[in-house]
Amino acid sequence: MSIANELELQMLSLINAERTSRGLNALQLEQDLNKAAEEHSEWMLEEDIFSHTGEDDSSPHERMEDAGFEFSGRWASAENVAWQSTRGAAGLSDDVVDLHNALMNSPGHRANILNPDFQYIGIGLENGDFTHGAFTYDSLMVTQNFARTTADVTLDPGSGGSSVPVTNGTAGDDDLELTSRGSLIAGAGNDTLNGSSDADELSGGHGHDTVKGRGGDDEMNGGTGNDTMRGGTGDDRIFGNSARDRLFGESGNDFISGGDGADYVDGGSGSDTIYGRSGWDSLNGGDGNDSIYGSEGDDEINGGNGHDWLSGGSAWDTIDGNGGNDTLYGNFGSDRLSGGSNNDQLFGGTGDDTLNGGSGNDLLQGNQGVDVLEGGTGNDTLRGGTLADTFVFDEGFDSDVIEDFRLGEDILSLTRDLAGSGNADQVIDTFGLVTSDGLELNFGGGDVLFLEGLNNLSALADDIVFA
Repeated sequence: MSIANELELQMLSLINAERTSRGLNALQLEQDLNKAAEEHSEWMLEEDIFSHTGEDDSSPHERMEDAGFEFSGRWASAENVAWQSTRGAAGLSDDVVDLHNALMNSPGHRANILNPDFQYIGIGLENGDFTHGAFTYDSLMVTQNFARTTADVTLDPGSGGSSVPVTNGTAGDDDLELTSRGSLIAGAGNDTLNGSSDADELSGGHGHDTVKGRGGDDEMNGGTGNDTMRGGTGDDRIFGNSARDRLFGESGNDFISGGDGADYVDGGSGSDTIYGRSGWDSLNGGDGNDSIYGSEGDDEINGGNGHDWLSGGSAWDTIDGNGGNDTLYGNFGSDRLSGGSNNDQLFGGTGDDTLNGGSGNDLLQGNQGVDVLEGGTGNDTLRGGTLADTFVFDEGFDSDVIEDFRLGEDILSLTRDLAGSGNADQVIDTFGLVTSDGLELNFGGGDVLFLEGLNNLSALADDIVFA
């Protein structure tokens, strides 16, 4: 038997968010299945083999049985495997999301994840070196074992699968409350569910529901309708599903998934993991070191206080790091990224992005697209990327370095407060200097702009505009 780790629980949450948003049952983690999955992932890494055929030519079904899982009655089994080279971000949680998305985008793997017959799952996520072809990668390998059986099983304590009393609501507007650990399943009305001080399972069902976890590490699912859910204390797992939901983690290190509607999410205190999923969402980390993923939709993402990791997703997002040393990714779409205070890292992605470092010593990288980069105050490093970018420099911006300015292609935008009333040639004559490492524009008062690798001041004048 094997108890799931945090990454495996994260993948379970992603899988169950897909299933419950489509009206399917949530899968429960089973310890024997988890053992079989983890051992197969470990074996593939050790042997540099990627296959459903495992040690001693074993099949997935055989490995599940060998781990102790008993198939009986109308049984079923299946397996998904996937791997990827890790991104290098701390914690590997972004790689878990990548693997989940890849599996959901593969018809055969997606069919296993969304198969209504399955009841139980085992997830084996293992990190290590994997040689593929001529190259060796730091990789994350996953095996997912799916099963159905009528035999006794051993559920993972972190999956919400422990045996607890279940209270079902009616088709009306119910007010349900737990005084000790249990499960509330509401019906079709606009219901109010209140958990206990222990770890509860709360499901809103249809209707516009209000769900409060209160104490304990709760699992909360709003169901259909415009729901409001509050985790309370404890490390809670909150799923919004479809419609316009308002989700609050409150205290604790919470996992929150917004679902398909236009949602408002606030992680509260603690280091939270938040997914907007589809819909135009407002995602707020609050206090703590948060990880926020916008996914689909034009999202507004605010990291709040703490050192946050913020990712925009596939649409046109607005991302604000706010306090703390934050890392921001625009990814796809034409995004607006603001670092806020402290020392931040901003990466634009594929669209035409606008990056503003704010205060602090920031790194701004436009990547693909026609980007606008503005370091703000502090000593910043700016990289435009592949296309024609605009670099903004203003009075009070301190000392900035542009590492990849291309003469005749990129634009340098200077404010009149900084550069005075002269034309571009006069600005170059007044403030410009050629050094052995590049071009320097020293405007005085500590405002210095350095363009690495260039030596032609007069050519730079053609690329200057004034704002």
